[in-house]
Amino acid sequence: MNYHLSHELLKSNNLILIALKRSRYLLPLWLPYCLIKSIWILLTQKIDLIHLGDGLISPIGVILKIFFSVPVTITVHGKDVVWNFPLYQTIIPRSLGRLDHVICVSTRTEEECIKKGIKRDKISVINNGVDPFEYYLAEDKQNVKNKTKSLQGMRVDDKKILLSVGRFVERKGFHWFIENVLPEIILKSPDIIFLLVGDGPFHNEIKNAIQIAKLTDNVRLMGKMNQEDLISLYNASDLFVMPNIPVEGDVEGFGLVALEASSCGLYVVASNIEGVKDAVMTGQNGVLVPPLDVESFLETILTELDGDSLKRRSDIREFVIKNFSWNKVAGEYTKLFETLIA
Repeated sequence: MNYHLSHELLKSNNLILIALKRSRYLLPLWLPYCLIKSIWILLTQKIDLIHLGDGLISPIGVILKIFFSVPVTITVHGKDVVWNFPLYQTIIPRSLGRLDHVICVSTRTEEECIKKGIKRDKISVINNGVDPFEYYLAEDKQNVKNKTKSLQGMRVDDKKILLSVGRFVERKGFHWFIENVLPEIILKSPDIIFLLVGDGPFHNEIKNAIQIAKLTDNVRLMGKMNQEDLISLYNASDLFVMPNIPVEGDVEGFGLVALEASSCGLYVVASNIEGVKDAVMTGQNGVLVPPLDVESFLETILTELDGDSLKRRSDIREFVIKNFSWNKVAGEYTKLFETLIA
């Protein structure tokens, strides 16, 4: 997110970027480097505003604000606000509250910030964006299917494809969906397959769910995929599914993968939960259904796959371009920055 935003802002603003370009495991070394380099820049150049890209580095913003009296803003994403670690919760919310403005990527993230004591008038909600052409193929879906033909020994060119993309963690609800919803879908429509892209700590639970539901012929765990293969899947699939479930102490800050899918004209069926609600607009690029509601997911997915109610690919893309392009998002950031500087 920060990469796309900064490059879009560079088109119309003078920016100096300090970015962690390598593994996040280097973060303990990067944080002091970030502070030292920021101090040097502020001592040697005229800076009108400092923007931070993650709640974790809010203490650095507080230090810079105290010593240089420059407006400091920050974007928070969700997990960086609610991470349930005592020392973190002692430091980060207080640091966020001392900055000039907090930008939340979703209304749910805004709610969490307010719970942490951050004043509402210091918060704005600016959703994440998407590059409408990063994943999109201007090609007929069936042609993409025919080119792909098979995946991990599973034929896909004559199937209806349900797709999910995300880290394998509990809140994504993949295990719940496979155990509770997918068997009923397959029973009513045997030509459906479910492709799941990603990996993470809940891998074994998802694998066990497939075994328990006896769906080894209908589900494939694709693992982490390179950009080219993921593009093919987005454009070959028939429906995108986000079966997120509520998990205490963990939230979905924003449903970015929903926008990636929508940018390819793929309709989304998602849980009406947390930050997902900011990325999926019912009747525009998808449908929101109650989380953990088997019947709602079943009925909605079968109805959408039937074909009559599927919105045209171009309509979905037009909605995403109009509301979530990085150009629009960067414009909202620029407007806010200009107000704070003035």
